Formats: sequence, C-alpha cells, structure tokens
Amino acid sequence: MNSNEKDAINNLIKLFDLYKGLEILENDIKLISKEISAINSANEFNYINRINKRKYDQNLKDIEKENEILNRLALKLSLTFKEQEFDRRQHLSYELNELRKQRDIEKSKIRRFNKNLIQTKSMGETTFMALTNFFEGVNIDKLSKIDSYHYSINNILSNEMRKEIERTERIIDTLESDIEILEQSFIDSSIEGDIPDDTFSPLKDVIVSMNEKKIENEIYIKFTDKNEKKKTKREQLENNKSTTIDQICNCINDEMIRINYIIYSDMKRPPKFKADTNSHLLSLEDNTGTGRSDSNLVIFDLSILHLTNLPFIIHDSIMFKNIGNLPMVEIIKLYNLEEKQCFIAVDEISTYGIEIESILKERSVIKLSGENVLFTLDWTGYKR
Repeated sequence: MNSNEKDAINNLIKLFDLYKGLEILENDIKLISKEISAINSANEFNYINRINKRKYDQNLKDIEKENEILNRLALKLSLTFKEQEFDRRQHLSYELNELRKQRDIEKSKIRRFNKNLIQTKSMGETTFMALTNFFEGVNIDKLSKIDSYHYSINNILSNEMRKEIERTERIIDTLESDIEILEQSFIDSSIEGDIPDDTFSPLKDVIVSMNEKKIENEIYIKFTDKNEKKKTKREQLENNKSTTIDQICNCINDEMIRINYIIYSDMKRPPKFKADTNSHLLSLEDNTGTGRSDSNLVIFDLSILHLTNLPFIIHDSIMFKNIGNLPMVEIIKLYNLEEKQCFIAVDEISTYGIEIESILKERSVIKLSGENVLFTLDWTGYKR
C-alpha cells in the first residue's frame, strides 16, 4: 500500500475524531512487534535458542521420556539414601551403646572408690581397750602403732582414690557429652556430608537436559503466541478501520448529496466518495470532465468542513475556471453562508452577476491588479 494513501486515509479518520480506538490497536501491534524483534535479536546473538514446531514437538516427547528416567533415578537415589541412613543409624546405635557401657563402667568405679573411702577409718585406742576384757596381756600400745601405720597407708590410698574419682568424673562428663551428641544425631537421622558425584551425576544430567528443552519450548510458545496476537490485532485493526471508513464514507456521501442538490438542484447526480484501507476515490460515474471533477472536489471539501473540526478550506481560482458560471454562483453563496473560514481566489468576478460581485467585493481581503501586485518581483524578474 502506498504510504501517501495510508496517511491520507488515517488523516481523514482523525478529522472525524474516530482514530483513538484504532491508535490503541496500532500501539499494541507496535509493542508486540518490538517483543518479537527482541526474541529474534536474542536468538541471533545466541542468548536464547528459538526453535521451530518440529523441534518443539520432539522436545515434548523427550521431556516425557526424561521425566520417566528422572523418576526412576529419584527412586533409586531415595533407596540409596535409605540404605545409607540405615547403615548410619546402625553405626550410631553401636557407638552409642559402647559409650553408654563405658560410662556405666566408669560410674561403677566411682561407687567402689566411695565405698572404700567410707571403710578406711582409724579404729582408735578405745577400740583396743575393749579387747582387754576378752584377752589378757594385750599390748595396746603395739596395736595402736600398727593401727596408726595402717591409717597412714589408708590416707595415702584415699587421696589417690579421690584423685582417681575426679579423673573418672571428667571421663564420665566427656562420655555424657559424646552420648548427647550421638543421641541427637540419631534423632535427626539424616545423611550429612558430601554425596559422591557419581551418585548425583546421572540425575543432574537429566534435570539439565529437561530444563533446556523446557526453556526452548517456553520461548517457542511465547514467540508463536506473540505472532498470533500480532496477526489477530492486525485483523482486528483492519476490520475496525474498514467499518470506520464505511461509516465516514456514508456521512460524506450523504452530505455531498445535500450540497450537490443546492448547487445543481436535481439536474446532476452527486459525486460519490469510496474508500477502503488501501485506497480512496472521489468520482462521478460516467463523467470524467474536468469541470465536474473540480466541482466534485469543492463539494467534497465543503462536506468535510461541515462534518469535522476542520477550521477552514482554501480553493484557488484554477479550480473554478472549468466549473461553469451557474454552479459557481451557488458555490460562492455557500462560501458566503459558511460559519468557518473559506479562503478563495477568484478571477473576473463580474462574470457571476451583480449579486455575487457585490458579495465578493464585500468579503474580499486582498484585491490584485496590474498595479497592485502580490510580490515586488514579478515572474519576468522586473522589480517594481
């Protein structure tokens, strides 16, 4: 479509103040076009991979297969985790039992040490004096010395036992702490630490492959959707514009019928304006004369002036030469009655009669003659 034709039709629609709805659609199409262009550019520079319908369908099949593989690998990995978890729990249970046994042994030592400390007391001289009641000639002094010796030995042993008790208590504290840590680990019952790459590698490869195909398909869907929306918007714009143009043509043709009747009464058929989204034409069937062609244009311009917010029209004298005096009389009367501004240039005003000559003289702004020229330099180059 010729850009001048397009601009002319768009300007006509704007004159009738019916372009806002169409402009919204045009802006939507421009925005969608930018998005499509952005996807194409990203694909051109390898930021994304834009695929075709065949690759999209193949991706769907591959994703379905890889999803099955992923489920099998996930199940296998889950079983592996459970086996490792079971082994770990068994190991924790064994270590926990061993620590508890060791703690119990150390506690048993402390009980024995405490019992021995209670029993290691001096018998005293009073105890030995009681023996004289049963045995004559008991050497109490000798017995006291022996008791004192044993008491000294017991004191030394008691000090050692107390030290051993303290050492054992520290061992028990350490064991209690280790037992608490293991008990918490047993409660958590989770596999910690790094999992070998060979365990995760197959699963990771499948996930990466699936994600790549999903991204490709998402881009394909988005690109296809944008093109489909653009097509739909264009069709909607075309239909809306056609409806709007038909509405405008009907208004213009009705107004031209009215104006044509004023100028020609019922003697002449009115001109007809035809337009679509690709072209426009102002014509009168079976009449190609220059005079009627110029008259049609005047009628068309006056119709647009009446139907729109167009503030004025300008007609040069060259348009009036072939129209004929009688039609021109009615046209000038229409100019005179018009509330909006009509700028016209007319030659030989006396040819249209006294009434029209009077109107033109009264409404004239500039009168040109051989002496009163518009420019100081005429076409021949003579400076006045």
